[in-house]
Amino acid sequence: MICFMENEKLKINTKDFFQKENIYLYFYGIIFNLDYLKTKYKIKSDKDVNILYDLYIQQNLDFIMELKGNFNIIIYDKIRNKIYLINDKLGSFPLYYYIHDSQFIFSDSLKSMMKLDCYPKIIDKQSLSNYLGYMYIPAPYTIFKDTFKLEKGSILIYDFHEYQIKKYFSLEEEYRKAKKKKKYEKELITDFSNLFKNSVECLGDKNSQVGVFLSSGKDSTLLAKLASNYYNKQINTYTLAFQNEKDESKEAQKIANYLQSNHHTILLEDSKIKLVIKKLSKMYDEPFADPSIIPTTYMIDSIPDKNDFYISGEGCDAIFLANNMYRIHDLKGRIKLSIKKLINIIWGKRVYHNFSEMSQINIISRFNYSDKLLNIKGQVYDLPKINNKRFRASMGDLNNTISEKYRIKNLGPMKYHNYCYYSPYYQEDIILKSFSILPKQIYKKGRGKIIFDKVLFQHIPQEYFDDYTKKGFGIPIIDWVKRFMLDEIKILSKKDFIKKQNIFCYDALINLFNEFEQRPNYNIAVVLWNYYIFQLWYIENVGEIL
Repeated sequence: MICFMENEKLKINTKDFFQKENIYLYFYGIIFNLDYLKTKYKIKSDKDVNILYDLYIQQNLDFIMELKGNFNIIIYDKIRNKIYLINDKLGSFPLYYYIHDSQFIFSDSLKSMMKLDCYPKIIDKQSLSNYLGYMYIPAPYTIFKDTFKLEKGSILIYDFHEYQIKKYFSLEEEYRKAKKKKKYEKELITDFSNLFKNSVECLGDKNSQVGVFLSSGKDSTLLAKLASNYYNKQINTYTLAFQNEKDESKEAQKIANYLQSNHHTILLEDSKIKLVIKKLSKMYDEPFADPSIIPTTYMIDSIPDKNDFYISGEGCDAIFLANNMYRIHDLKGRIKLSIKKLINIIWGKRVYHNFSEMSQINIISRFNYSDKLLNIKGQVYDLPKINNKRFRASMGDLNNTISEKYRIKNLGPMKYHNYCYYSPYYQEDIILKSFSILPKQIYKKGRGKIIFDKVLFQHIPQEYFDDYTKKGFGIPIIDWVKRFMLDEIKILSKKDFIKKQNIFCYDALINLFNEFEQRPNYNIAVVLWNYYIFQLWYIENVGEIL
């Protein structure tokens, strides 16, 4: 879907829009409570877009607050002469817009915008700096100037002369409004168990074929169990295997045997890594360089079955404070962080609070390199202003790492293959429920997921996790840069090309190569990796060739 202004008239592809009278409506995604809203407002329509149209006619934009789901909605109201771009409360899918002078372009695909002759593909250096530090570009920014991603829980209103953005939902505000009460453990277990079940069961009808990414960890295991309990067809499960000590495929196979799923172990061999990297620029609208995209993309590429939709466990750790990052607020973690901050202050480096405080040291270091590459200062984002430090870090992860990094990581190859993908934990009702209980009922004595584990062990025998510690993907980024990428990175840094591109400082690049070869370290490796992914994306999408 793409729309743009031409000679002050809106150009739209009517095939993408539902049209009735003077209203054009575009909808992408899934809304979980449409049946409830249909009954509440006495709507007779059956199709999603017809129901949304009737809701808009009855309620104007007020109906958006009542929607629960993952969606983008666009409404062009010819009577009011206004365009509304609407993102769901948690920002499930990107919605891009370009606005400059009298030109207005919007789409759910940046690649579609890039195909327009009227769209200027000018790299925004500040966004590029953010990318080199974070491995992705946080909303509302994009890689191009005057081009933005509509932030979660927002409505853009355009009247053909000017625009405004209204925030209709904010996790931070919901956290502040929540009245925290101590509840009996049995009640919490029942409540969250029902929320998890509903979040899995609302994704399709009982005859849907479901695919589950089974990492061997607790989060994906519970989702797989709930899906196998509800859906009639045997679920398909997928685990990625590695040729190193981080391999979790044996543990995942044990769980798959217990679930009696149709299980697939997909092996990522070193020989496949470069082939996967070459595909990334085709799959992602913007440069995206979290190293785990390599195993993720390879697994999605290698899926042997056709499923109606796929689910994975993103968001659970942030909601239930299970990430190791949250332990830095315990005494040992604070001491460790303070020492690192002190070292950075002594050496004159910038020190910030961002959404994952322990990782800020790495991000600051990467910005110090990108400053030199781009001759511009990077921006490290602040944590939300919440008194409870663990929830403060968790809120940063929910607003940034989960919605804009991990889910986009999966969404790129999923949309490329036209697969439907959901994160059942990262849903409004589950998050808001976690805000309403006392922090110590979620995290206590250095341990998170207290209530979550109680729910899990109602469905899965605890013995499967008694002697198991999750290993994670474990991407050997320094080794990969040295073995697979450095020679090609240098080819992508020829002086004539860098001068023509007019983005990077050539001398700073050469210094970075020399420093890495003399003293390889993680942060230099990440900057080189990010640079490499950007250049591959740039050549594929902007059109420059070496």
